Amino acid sequence: MSQNTKVAVAIAVIVVLGVGAYYWYQQMMPQEDSTFTTATSTAPSGTSTTDDSLLEDTAAIDAELKGLTADQATVESSVDDSEKTY
Repeated sequence: MSQNTKVAVAIAVIVVLGVGAYYWYQQMMPQEDSTFTTATSTAPSGTSTTDDSLLEDTAAIDAELKGLTADQATVESSVDDSEKTY
């Protein structure tokens, strides 16, 4: 085989391997519309000012604050544990 043929075959093999790796990698990536959930169900609506939507927004904010309070209690408990001397 001539030098040019060897180079052409090597380039073709590299291209085929690159395209194959690209498609394999794309199959391994999670799809954007997969099973991830968003927090929009608990987020305030923002645009509606009816009484019902305001009550829903208030309930969502209360739920978030209760979660933050629980998180704060966990952090404070952890900090209290680390301050003890042995």
